[in-house]
Amino acid sequence: MPILLIEKDMNLSRRIQQVLVRHGYDCTAVHHVEDAIKAREEMIPDLVILNARMPWTQCHPFMLSLEPIGCPILFVSHDETCRDHLLALYHAIADVIFRPFDGRQLIAKVEALLKETKERLACGDIQLDLTQKTASKDGKPLELTAQEYALLEALMQAPDTAVSRQDLLKTAWGYLAIGETRTVDVHIQRLRRKLGNERIETVYRLGYKLRPA
Repeated sequence: MPILLIEKDMNLSRRIQQVLVRHGYDCTAVHHVEDAIKAREEMIPDLVILNARMPWTQCHPFMLSLEPIGCPILFVSHDETCRDHLLALYHAIADVIFRPFDGRQLIAKVEALLKETKERLACGDIQLDLTQKTASKDGKPLELTAQEYALLEALMQAPDTAVSRQDLLKTAWGYLAIGETRTVDVHIQRLRRKLGNERIETVYRLGYKLRPA
């Protein structure tokens, strides 16, 4: 599993990378956000470990690029009082580990985040719990019918990407029939009322796209 580590402390970066590699992870380590952006162009990480004291003006757009793919972030911080603040900065799955920490604590956090990612889908501030079949937006529960949930899940499997009505019909309803795509349009309108009209974009002559924000 590819992990992208962004840590300006070279000694700490080396120790974290060694622990991860020893446990079978493929860890790419960089020391600046600019380098992380370049690395992100060449890889899709399963997890990002980020020093919480990196410049916010650089971190913010980088984090925004991760939200649509639901990539989890593990923040590294010295300050235990900043946990809630850090988690509020990122609208996908995230956690914080506080220095000093040992290898066992690091691996426990990494494994917990990766496990949670398999059980959840995220697109910006919208999250689905695939185990409980529940949805939330900005941390607040969304009241969805079973069919609305299935349609939202189909859209979130390809965030910020146009999905045809036929593909949505097949994924969310389990069948494909010419002339039945009007069903998709009706349920999209219902979802828009619950998510906000701007979150689901109509793609001309194709279908719909779920926007991260």
